[in-house]
Amino acid sequence: MDGGALTFDGRDLVATWRRENDVYLSTVADPELRLARGRDPVVAQAGQHRDLVWTSADGVHLRQGPLATAVLGPGRFPSLVALPTATVVAWEHQGQVIVQRIARR
Repeated sequence: MDGGALTFDGRDLVATWRRENDVYLSTVADPELRLARGRDPVVAQAGQHRDLVWTSADGVHLRQGPLATAVLGPGRFPSLVALPTATVVAWEHQGQVIVQRIARR
């Protein structure tokens, strides 16, 4: 296990981490789930909204709740904040910090 993050969804602790080349997610009640190939996973929660971000060779990936994953752009070392109406993601690319706000659908 490498890196990762913890959050609380009001019922369970939620964890994400990297093992070898894959990103995983689990809760106390649910077994681990492989999400994708990647690294640097982070999870955040705002009420019932759970957001995940990680990196791969394709760039920075964002998954808002059960929606499909979107690639935000090239970069690494992501961080995020889950808000009731949006997700704010920051990451590094070529020595610059990029910050993007993504509205919830």
